[in-house]
Amino acid sequence: MLILLSPTRTMNMSTPVPTDCPPATIPHFLNEAKQIAKGMKELSSEKLAKEMKLNPSLAKNSYIAYQHFGTPKNPSKPAILAYAGNVYKELNAYNFDKTDFEYAQKNVRILSTLYGWIKPLDKIEVYRMMLQMHVPGISKGNLYNFWRPKLTPFCIDDTLKHNGILINLASNEILKALDSISLNKNIRVINLIFKDYRNGKLQSFQIYSKQARGKIARYIIKNKLYNPEDLKHFTEDKYHYNGHLSSENQYIFTR
Repeated sequence: MLILLSPTRTMNMSTPVPTDCPPATIPHFLNEAKQIAKGMKELSSEKLAKEMKLNPSLAKNSYIAYQHFGTPKNPSKPAILAYAGNVYKELNAYNFDKTDFEYAQKNVRILSTLYGWIKPLDKIEVYRMMLQMHVPGISKGNLYNFWRPKLTPFCIDDTLKHNGILINLASNEILKALDSISLNKNIRVINLIFKDYRNGKLQSFQIYSKQARGKIARYIIKNKLYNPEDLKHFTEDKYHYNGHLSSENQYIFTR
């Protein structure tokens, strides 16, 4: 089975790479990333602020990153260590051992707004981007339209090499970069959903869902799991697999 994660907008380029981390690898769609970055380089910091709803400081940092993209001035790091949002905080790859990194490299993928389909050890530069953006020089409209025909068949081929099972831990926003109809025709996609009881009702909360995705991704990696049935034993943070609410392709965890 293959595990799919979202990227995050926040990145950590300052913490040193752990000594157990294997050498970085090269993203498959690096040329496409360079093409997109070239277009982003044309946008002013004011335009970036408007497009991505950033404050002036973040917009300026993003502008500088794209001006320096592809040069030593723009920091880079393996993707699983570069992303720093809630999912990756709970994943906590900084205390992985070598076998954890090796398992993740083989069995985890990240759907990146800039780099497309990446492996955890793929070396990426600091960036900030949204799939809804219209990038100069990209004739497909927004980045959803740019990536969907490229990533969908690649995702299917990659998943078929992993028994045809994709464990989806990506957000709905990111997953729109793939053609769901084509995916469901060719592979089995299992969505993991986390819900909390509040006022007598089961609800999904974004912050808790992100944290739980990171924790279960870590659980999978640390235990070197290959069978989706084993995910049902996940019980961290008082979540439990709810067999009454779940289905074959939708595993619901409640607490």
